Amino acid sequence: MAADDTVNSDMKSKLAAALAGNTGDAATGAEDKGIRPASEDVHGNVLAEIESATGLDQEELAADKALGDDLGVDSLSLVDLSVRLEERFGVQLDQEVLPPEATVREIVTMVEAKLS
Repeated sequence: MAADDTVNSDMKSKLAAALAGNTGDAATGAEDKGIRPASEDVHGNVLAEIESATGLDQEELAADKALGDDLGVDSLSLVDLSVRLEERFGVQLDQEVLPPEATVREIVTMVEAKLS
């Protein structure tokens, strides 16, 4: 019975970490957990990573604004964002996934597609 309690406690901890966007330690990456965030969590977490990588406020990040072309995000920040998204969601992004014309909506959709 104690082993079952430990497993349940461990699973609860992993679920809480996944929902909070915490990738956990290297031995238990997001892809190993089998837990994927809900769509609204993906959107919020993508916005948070864009804000961290670019310094833009989330209020500036309208869904149809292109990061580079409309918001002035440079290529280095787009690379930083790509790495942050890979680490946050445990997905592998293609080399040229985040061109300057990529909109916030397109990036969210791309991450959701990688998670499914």
